[in-house]
Amino acid sequence: MAYRVLNGARSWRYVETGDLGSKVEGAAWLERRDPDPGVRGLLDAALSYQLGATPDPPAGSTVNAFVDRVAASPQRAQ
Repeated sequence: MAYRVLNGARSWRYVETGDLGSKVEGAAWLERRDPDPGVRGLLDAALSYQLGATPDPPAGSTVNAFVDRVAASPQRAQ
């Protein structure tokens, strides 16, 4: 779950800005960009796991919906 969410945030940041950064940087960027509490909850759980905690995992369907949203994000103009 954590890798899917954090890599999704990092990928989304790259697609929209062209900046390739860490998973944590991608999560911070998305938290500033998207005020949706569901997204924040996913990012918080993923970051907690990344830092060694054992948060309650979000539902698989929630993670899948987030990844689908990332995949559907518009491509950056070249």
